[in-house]
Amino acid sequence: MDPSQFPPPVVRLTIDPGTSLKPRVALDGSGNAVVVWQDDRYGNNEILWQKFSLDGVALTGVVRLTETSGSSVRPDVACNADTSYV
Repeated sequence: MDPSQFPPPVVRLTIDPGTSLKPRVALDGSGNAVVVWQDDRYGNNEILWQKFSLDGVALTGVVRLTETSGSSVRPDVACNADTSYV
């Protein structure tokens, strides 16, 4: 699938009053956008994850991937053809 075939919708990832930084996006094997980002809504930086259809509809809720006493920063994401996340 060629992502350039689809116009990029503007999708707000969070309305949380904290700071959300460093979003990264990858397309899974089904053509959905998998997004990770750094967010401080829990008092320190944690990594969050969410999946969207290419038209911007949230397919999952926000998932907290880290829960540490220190900061988790600079997330990255990649997907392979069978939709496994790395």
